[in-house]
Amino acid sequence: MALLKLLFSFKGRISRSTFWITKFFVGLTFVAFLYFVDWCYKSTQEHVTTAGSFLEFILVVAFIWCYAIVYVKRWHDRNKSGAMFFIIFIPIAGQIWSLVELGLLPGTDGPNNYGEDPLLPVQVKETSAATVAFNLLSSGDKAQNQGDLAKARAIYNEVISTFPHSDAAGDARIALVTLDSDK
Repeated sequence: MALLKLLFSFKGRISRSTFWITKFFVGLTFVAFLYFVDWCYKSTQEHVTTAGSFLEFILVVAFIWCYAIVYVKRWHDRNKSGAMFFIIFIPIAGQIWSLVELGLLPGTDGPNNYGEDPLLPVQVKETSAATVAFNLLSSGDKAQNQGDLAKARAIYNEVISTFPHSDAAGDARIALVTLDSDK
């Protein structure tokens, strides 16, 4: 998962290992930047209260934002709403619940309401999406399945945009050309 998508998008799911590793490195980065800002402004003794405090505030907001996204994605992996993030604000019980749910329990096997299983290899994901589209197309009478054709087109387009250089994307392009020529 790309770092920007991991830290700045609420969509998708992450595994337990990604959750723990990301929490560790985001926390470590936050502490390092906080100490650096503190050192820079306290060593010069100039504008300590204004610029240093403002930078520290920005760092705290960025830290909370990244942690919120990681928690939401982990709740998604458990097939629960990202709003469950707010449970951590319940003193003691909420934090223990979050620790158990997010840090110890496995995510949903296979796809769920929030996306593909993050533990599946990419090739399996792209192939399964293309297979779903193919099954929709081969499910019977074309006149009856116009909705299925639209779904298949959407899935093929998603495969192409998500995995542009894969074999499945090449197959999806061929399938779309075939669909368009059958009109």
